[in-house]
Amino acid sequence: STSGVVALYVSPTRALLNALKRRADELFQGLGVTSFAWHSDIPESAKGRFIAEPSHILFTTPESIQAFLLNHRLHEVLTRNPPKYFVVDEVHAIVGDDRGGQALALAARLSRLVGLDLQRIGLSATLANPDALLGWFSIGSGRQQVVISVPGERGAEIEVLGPFADRDDLEATAAETARRRKTLFFVGSRKDAEGIG
Repeated sequence: STSGVVALYVSPTRALLNALKRRADELFQGLGVTSFAWHSDIPESAKGRFIAEPSHILFTTPESIQAFLLNHRLHEVLTRNPPKYFVVDEVHAIVGDDRGGQALALAARLSRLVGLDLQRIGLSATLANPDALLGWFSIGSGRQQVVISVPGERGAEIEVLGPFADRDDLEATAAETARRRKTLFFVGSRKDAEGIG
């Protein structure tokens, strides 16, 4: 029954944010936990409703948090009931680049704005060296640092298909492969992705 934003959930892409929001809505259905995705594709009318009645989980991008820090109405959303968590999904995608530096600076600025050292949580399924990332991700935070590693399934079978004679050959092979088992396709163009789909 907490009102206001409890967690800022940051992702590098809008598509991932939208998918995460859908999953969160399914997961928390009937529990009274609300979520909102804030990014450049969201209509201003929906953003206005969020400002009037903030959701518990705010899914957003680093760039959108930057906009929050420049808007006094959004300051009020975050300071009225300060969030406790700053979650970065796919944290491996921003380590050591400009967006990573931006995310760390934003976490520090948000902590200063709300008067609380936000708990930072970095999530990754493909991180080879979590201890090194932890030191980087904790810069500017006084909180205790902990790595929680969940063992994953090992030994996935990988089959590389191709080259293909033509587009029809690609689509037929993809259809046959997907009928036999779960399959992940990496293609070179949107047209190929649509054809396989």
